[in-house]
Amino acid sequence: MKGVVRRFARVTAAAAAAVLMLAGLVWARQKEAVVARSPEAQKVYDALDKLKRAETEQPAAVLRDIILTEEELNAYIGHRIRTEKAGPLKDFRLKLFPENRVEGLMFLDLTRLGAPAVLPDVLHFYFSGRLAVREERMKLEVQDLFLEFKPVPVFLLNLAFYIASKTQKHGSAGLADWHELPLGIKDIICRKGRITLRY
Repeated sequence: MKGVVRRFARVTAAAAAAVLMLAGLVWARQKEAVVARSPEAQKVYDALDKLKRAETEQPAAVLRDIILTEEELNAYIGHRIRTEKAGPLKDFRLKLFPENRVEGLMFLDLTRLGAPAVLPDVLHFYFSGRLAVREERMKLEVQDLFLEFKPVPVFLLNLAFYIASKTQKHGSAGLADWHELPLGIKDIICRKGRITLRY
C-alpha cells in the first residue's frame, strides 16, 4: 500500500509541477527535437523571445501587454510535450476565464512509472481554480480536482508536490506557495479564451 501511495504522489506531483510551469510559461528552453511548430505555437515562442529581449532593455515608462489566445497557449503546450517527451505528461489543455479562473485537463501515462496493475495505463485529471497574482508573484489556487471524473481531495495534490520538492531538492515546498513571475512579467490577467502578460 505504501508503494501505491508513493507512486500516486509521484504522478500527482508531476501533474502539479506541470500546472505551475505551464501557467507561468516558465519551462526552461531545452534542446528540441525537430518538430514543426504550428503558427499558433510559434506566436508563444515569439512572445517568450520578446520578453527575454525586454529584460535586457531599458524599462518602459508604462507597462506593455502581450496577449495570447487559449488556442495559441495550448498549441505551445502540445508542441513542448511532443518535442521534449519527458515524464509521464502526455497531454495538457487549459481553458481561460475572466477573473483569472482556469480549468485544465491532464493526461498522464503511468506505463513508464512502474505503476501498479490495478491502475489504468493513462490517468485523466481535471482541475479548476484561479491564478492568483500579487506583487509580481503568482500561485495556482486549485479549488476542484477530479481523477477519472471522480472528485479527489485537493490536499493530495499539495502533499504530492511537497514530497516531490523534498525528494528532488529543488522547486517550491508546496503547490500553494507563491512563485516569482518569470521574464520580467509584472502581472498576468486571464479573460475568456485569452491571457494577457503585462511587462
